[in-house]
Amino acid sequence: MASSRSSGRGQPPRLTDAEATAARKRAVADAAAALIGPGMRVGLGTGTTAAQLIEALAERRLAGLECVATSPASEKHARELGLDVRDPDEVGELDVAIDGADQVDPAGWLIKGGGAAHTREKIVARAARRFVVIVSAEKLVRRLTPPIPLELVRFGLHQTLRELQPARVRAQSVETLEPLLLGRPLVRPGRSA
Repeated sequence: MASSRSSGRGQPPRLTDAEATAARKRAVADAAAALIGPGMRVGLGTGTTAAQLIEALAERRLAGLECVATSPASEKHARELGLDVRDPDEVGELDVAIDGADQVDPAGWLIKGGGAAHTREKIVARAARRFVVIVSAEKLVRRLTPPIPLELVRFGLHQTLRELQPARVRAQSVETLEPLLLGRPLVRPGRSA
């Protein structure tokens, strides 16, 4: 008779890569949620790991928690789970902002913004006394690599585009770049804003 070890019985089932990644994201989200206490003012990030954080915070049912979201998607998710989401001008200084990152190198440098919430992320991070980045193992890299997310706003657009001319933007020249604001093209080649 085969032992339970050789037959696979008695062993926990192996997780798929996607399940393992989801479990790691939930683990870092739970650890970050443990930093939050009743009555705190919290910035909620954007992305899959931040979504796990939002769920972990909602499950804790902390009294008096006030949240500011870095994207409409995070705001919607948090509200659906019963979190009190407010405008940053109503809340003022945040105790902490927690967000994910797209890549983290060994020196701690980050690439953020792949969730297309750059501007709101910067405002929320700046409003917080403490900024916590949560990532799971697949986000750790030896070296940061392109693409580097970039959000352009109408104010100062042409100056920004002039500054970017020497840079490669998603392997295209700036002349062929079509910056977007709220989903609408601002500049097309040969046209002005």
